Amino acid sequence: MIFKKKCLLLLTIILLCSCAKDITVEIATNKKVNKGAPFFVLINRNDNIADFKKITPDKLQNQILEDASLYLSYLVTPGVKKDITLKDQRGDFSIFFMLQDAGTKVNNWNYYIKDPIDKFYKFTLDNNKITLNKQKEENYVEDLFF
Repeated sequence: MIFKKKCLLLLTIILLCSCAKDITVEIATNKKVNKGAPFFVLINRNDNIADFKKITPDKLQNQILEDASLYLSYLVTPGVKKDITLKDQRGDFSIFFMLQDAGTKVNNWNYYIKDPIDKFYKFTLDNNKITLNKQKEENYVEDLFF
């Protein structure tokens, strides 16, 4: 019983420490942003895999997206919050993502996408691929951003 309590306490401490490092970053694609390092993410909504590529954010100004894909341009500016809304032929999408810490590498990031029917999905980026986590993270994301 004591061992179980110690394990539970250790797990709680680990979770609290990892949460304390989180930095919320929201980037606008429809505004000119000069700080940070620009990136481009393509999310193919059919197979739930995305390729990670660099691109300048001005190429996505007021971008109308193809039906099968969602494009995201963001700048790495830890601590700066900005709205991000992307349009495709099915409606508006809001993308949210967070860093584990200010110096984290891109493959440690977590991505969240909010579709027009207000369902949140978690994406993880690993080896330059984003994979969709089928389990919805609605409550967790709402707590973070709203």
